Amino acid sequence: MEEVFVRLDKLTAEVEAGNIGTHELWGGADVVVMLEPLEKPWESFYPEPRWVVSPDALEISWLFFTIYWDVFPGYLNAGNKYEFVGRMANAALRYQAQVDGDEVLKDLLLAVITEARVMANQMDRYGNIPFLDVALGNTIHDDLVQTP
Repeated sequence: MEEVFVRLDKLTAEVEAGNIGTHELWGGADVVVMLEPLEKPWESFYPEPRWVVSPDALEISWLFFTIYWDVFPGYLNAGNKYEFVGRMANAALRYQAQVDGDEVLKDLLLAVITEARVMANQMDRYGNIPFLDVALGNTIHDDLVQTP
């Protein structure tokens, strides 16, 4: 896990310095990052994904891809990836709710990195992050945790 913490420190420094990339929009592990909300309601056999809608969607997607593929290689699998990506999305959504439309890109990205650091600490301490074996309706463990 030590290399994960080093990568998270480097990524934090890059974001704080304004070295922020862009990437094609993220869509995976029941999370979708979009520039604008859907024009029509979700209609699918599959549960509705967790939507992160932002004018900074390309930058958020860059961060999701970077954290998923570059920071945590070998630590994510079919069991924990939905929780992991869902928690990154929840961190972005909580930030957006707190600022009520006054998004600051660096702050949003740092909120997601902070959640990734919390998950790294859990993996280091317990061997994994808490996750549900079955996530009905796209529910993740983080959705069930009460926050003060």
